[in-house]
Amino acid sequence: MKKRIVCTLLHKQYILPFPYPPLWKDKDTDFICFTEKERIFSKVYKIKQIEEEEKIEEILLKKPSMLFPDCQEIIYLKENQILTKAPWLKNAIITLKEFKHCSYKPTADQEGYYIYSKNPIRQGGAYEGRKILLTIGVPVSNQISVIERCMKGIEPILKTIPSELVVIDTGSTDGTVEVTKKYGARVFQHPWCDNMSLIRNIAIHEAEGLWYMSIDDDEWFEDVSEIIEFFQSGKYKEYETASYIQRNLFQKGGKEYSDCRTLRMAKITPELHFEGRIHDALTIEIKKEYPFETAAWHEGFAFVGNREKALEKSQRNLSILCYDVEEYPMNMRYNYQMANEYAILQDRKSIAYFFRGISIMRELFEEPESEVLYKKHILELLMQYNTIESDEFFEYAQNLVEGMKFNPLEAIVVYYLYIRMSDRLGKPFEDILNIGKVMEQLEKNYSENITMYKYYASTTINPIENKYQRAEYHRCMLCAWIQGKDVEKAIEHLHQLELERCNRKDQIKVWGFIIKSENKRLIAEAISHIIAKKPNFKDEFWNLFHLSIENNWSVRILLEYLNNEEIKEYFVKLHKYYPGILKKQAEKWSSPYTKKEEYLQKLLNMENRLDRIELELLGEQLKESINHLIQNGKREEAKGLLEEYEKICPWDEKIEIIRLKLE
Repeated sequence: MKKRIVCTLLHKQYILPFPYPPLWKDKDTDFICFTEKERIFSKVYKIKQIEEEEKIEEILLKKPSMLFPDCQEIIYLKENQILTKAPWLKNAIITLKEFKHCSYKPTADQEGYYIYSKNPIRQGGAYEGRKILLTIGVPVSNQISVIERCMKGIEPILKTIPSELVVIDTGSTDGTVEVTKKYGARVFQHPWCDNMSLIRNIAIHEAEGLWYMSIDDDEWFEDVSEIIEFFQSGKYKEYETASYIQRNLFQKGGKEYSDCRTLRMAKITPELHFEGRIHDALTIEIKKEYPFETAAWHEGFAFVGNREKALEKSQRNLSILCYDVEEYPMNMRYNYQMANEYAILQDRKSIAYFFRGISIMRELFEEPESEVLYKKHILELLMQYNTIESDEFFEYAQNLVEGMKFNPLEAIVVYYLYIRMSDRLGKPFEDILNIGKVMEQLEKNYSENITMYKYYASTTINPIENKYQRAEYHRCMLCAWIQGKDVEKAIEHLHQLELERCNRKDQIKVWGFIIKSENKRLIAEAISHIIAKKPNFKDEFWNLFHLSIENNWSVRILLEYLNNEEIKEYFVKLHKYYPGILKKQAEKWSSPYTKKEEYLQKLLNMENRLDRIELELLGEQLKESINHLIQNGKREEAKGLLEEYEKICPWDEKIEIIRLKLE
């Protein structure tokens, strides 16, 4: 008998044919599963068939030592719990949300196969019995604002190759259908039924084409020449499927996006169909695929600046996805989508579902580390721990990544997350620099064949192309190199840093490292790269000056970038917000002073300094006005202003010069 037992009990209604495998194993621990359910198997647990599950459950809950009298430690896991790390560590056991056994119309038959009508075999046509070469299917529903754009994108295909447009309308009332008919659409009606695959499968079933292409009503092509050439050249004869890029905009009307490759085209066979109530996908056996570089733009996820809309869509998706996850408990694509939707909601259930997928795939696959979905779950799980800034990230990264077969892009994601998390949690800068060196080498490897590595990557996360993640990477490396006293390396990352993409807290952190370094070259480069390029340089520099005072960073080195008039102007502003703080800073300075510092010291030591400086600034404005009036021959008005000026600045020795101009 080993010193530790991890045991579980599977009830008759349990939905999987195995207990959730633990993500942790130990030579001194036995794993035992009790169950009345038949045909249960496990790579880790020893299965013990029982007859009275209620009695065994009571013993496990109240007095498990009756079952294992010689064991030093007994850990009982419920059937919806997964052991993710050593049981003595914090948060070692995660609990999955119980399925509610929802009432829904099944999409699977009694044997678990997806229900669909086989596509008819066409005869008599020029294309292997079919009349035309391509059917383009578009499901629509009240998209009058964007449907014309979608139609114009596919119009060159419809005009150039033998093709047709099949539209499935789920209840449009705004004129969407009428727009599609202008482009020759054959329209079929079907009410919305919380099942997108059913809608798409109608289009495939009605298709006259040899090939089928799917596009959504809120997507659009800007250039389809590659698709046209694929069919005109006869290249399509060498392939059974094709994928194109879905280019997801972050914001409506914006320019920034993320790309993901999606399988949207295939040769029609009797078995070709979509599966999935939401986040549907073509179901195809592994066949030869042609990867188009053509991109369909998509605004369906353009939620930057509209958090409420994003949450609303995710909640809608989850309300449908739960049916798929319950009906197909071992389908890891549905599990992945469920976890992702919870991640958008910033709900920790996302972590539980990522663990669920990882656990199940360890049971299902002989070499899970080679599986795309397995890697997807791991990378997204690490991203979630990164997002919530939990130090558990390091525990799981070490355990889950070990032995993984990552390509350079996937590895870049892991190392990017390591760098970001190390910075967030204040790990030693030496750790960040060492990880950064590995990241540099991975980027070189990635650059050797970008297209291939992107195509075969298991993730859409790309810290090289995503400008916000790229800014985050350079920010972390800049701060680490400053701490490491390597100005050359720091400047290298500074020049690649788009600081405005970082949040306000991190922007302040960067300026803190730069100014506190007191390195004149680094500060000059930072001002040149970040501030000088902006049209409102003076205001931006004032913000930096203001920020330095607010955070008690020395402003001494910043004075070199100001003339006396600007020092005077900032001095007045600062004393309105922070009276006395600037003087306390200056008192700490040791001489000798520069001329500009001497000038500031003089301002600080003046009696009634605030009033006088403000008066001087007003006086300067009056002098400019007086000179302007004299130049334009308005001498009487100039004399009136001069009298006002003498009252404000009687000490000004230049008054006599102005009087001479008037005489």
